[in-house]
Amino acid sequence: MEAKFVACYEASNQAIWLRNFVSGLQLMDLVKRPLQLYCDNRAAELYCKSDKSSVIETHRIKFLVIKDRVRNNIVSVDNISTSHNIADQLTKRLPSKVFLEHVAHMGMTNPNDILV
Repeated sequence: MEAKFVACYEASNQAIWLRNFVSGLQLMDLVKRPLQLYCDNRAAELYCKSDKSSVIETHRIKFLVIKDRVRNNIVSVDNISTSHNIADQLTKRLPSKVFLEHVAHMGMTNPNDILV
C-alpha cells in the first residue's frame, strides 16, 4: 500500500506540473476540475481519501501532501480494476485474453488481429 501511495504522490506531482505547463502556454483554458488519478490498490485509494493519520513515518510529507491535494479537490484518486488498467500488462502476469486486450488498447496491434 505504501508503494502505491507514493506512486500516487509522484503521479500527482507530474499531473500538476503538466497542467500548469499547458495552462502557461495559454492554448486552452485552465482545467478547474480535479486531476483524476487511477490506483489499482484499494487500500491506497481509501487512505488518500481518509482524514485519519497513520503511524507510518517513512514518507510522512508525501502522505500529508497527497491527502491535502485530495481534500482540496486538486486531484482525485479512484480505483481501477485489472480489466481496465492497460498498464498492468507491464507489471503483472495476466491471462492471455486480458493481456491481448490490453495490447490492443495500447495501440500496439490491430484489435481485429487478436486470436482469442
